[in-house]
Amino acid sequence: PVVIDPKGRDYSMYAGATLITPNRKEACEALGWENNVNWPAKDLAMALSKTYSIENILVTLGPEGMLGLNSKTGEIHTLPAKAREVFDVSGAGDTVVSIMALALGAKSTIADAMGYANVAAGRVVEKWGTQPIYREELIEALDEKARRTGFPSTSSKIKTVAQIKQSIGVMGKRKKKVVFTNGCFDLLHAGHISYLEEARGKGDLLVIGVNSDASLRKLKGETRPIVPCAQRMRLLAALQAVDYIVEFGDDTPAALISELMPDVLAKGADYEVHQIVGADTVMNAGGKVERIPFVPGLSTSEIVKRIQENKGVTLPD
Repeated sequence: PVVIDPKGRDYSMYAGATLITPNRKEACEALGWENNVNWPAKDLAMALSKTYSIENILVTLGPEGMLGLNSKTGEIHTLPAKAREVFDVSGAGDTVVSIMALALGAKSTIADAMGYANVAAGRVVEKWGTQPIYREELIEALDEKARRTGFPSTSSKIKTVAQIKQSIGVMGKRKKKVVFTNGCFDLLHAGHISYLEEARGKGDLLVIGVNSDASLRKLKGETRPIVPCAQRMRLLAALQAVDYIVEFGDDTPAALISELMPDVLAKGADYEVHQIVGADTVMNAGGKVERIPFVPGLSTSEIVKRIQENKGVTLPD
């Protein structure tokens, strides 16, 4: 795609471009319209597209957000600005152009590309001076948006160690607390959910280390797991309290904890602090260990036991 941040009053040189990104003032000047009139952004975009034969127009509107037009389909998309705190608007326009180019080059729709660009620009104006947005920042910002709207893709929560380390680095720069816990989570039940919700409440982002099938089998015996690791992680990813999930194959999560270095290490209250794997690592780095009570009578072992006791019993339809 050819994406242009236009300059000057004559846009004829941009004919055939995939997208141009003028602000309201620039659009008025290119059309010869009075700049002191608050022209609707939709009218500006449609006039620019018709006059200069440009497929996509994105009019940036400062604190009002942005409006995008696809002249082929006639689709119009508007987005409000997304900044939580505005410190400096320098570089916001350049950020929009670069992210739009990236997204359109990856075959995103203009609506999706606008969403990415809007989130990125919202992060940039929270910084002093002209600052870039880094890849890991954008990924974290988009993940945060998905969590906030309540509709994150479950697969987007399942990460590699390297990906989670990037997100943790961003969270650290923003002075946010990362909580880590681990477990098998075989046969997910209400006790797990209560535990994870409380763990999430100890910080700003919850990372779960999940035992691989081989690791769980070594820990619990040859009849386990009941649910394969890929499915266990998918179930955990559907929980609102959970931000990221990573599989580990060691007997303990010690190496994983050392890699991630969370601010808070959460574990069940049936463990004393000295028994919790990784506690020394986290505390020596200035972090905290939180012991979280389990819900009495709720455990995977109890569920399995009840199933075995009821073997051969005919259940009602």
